[in-house]
Amino acid sequence: MAATRSVPSPLSRLLTADQVAIALSVGTDRVWALTREGKLPAVKLGGRTYRYRADAVADALERLEG
Repeated sequence: MAATRSVPSPLSRLLTADQVAIALSVGTDRVWALTREGKLPAVKLGGRTYRYRADAVADALERLEG
């Protein structure tokens, strides 16, 4: 029988601002500033709750480097 490969849900790759800050070695304030500037795309889940897609963070980082 062939092994089935589980495809992760897009929701499993949502990160908090704290997790993004740790991954980028910056402070959370810098993550929020990049979000306000439109340089770091975020998903607003309601109220003041934001999450970041891991792939979108990687893409944004590549644009910031270039």
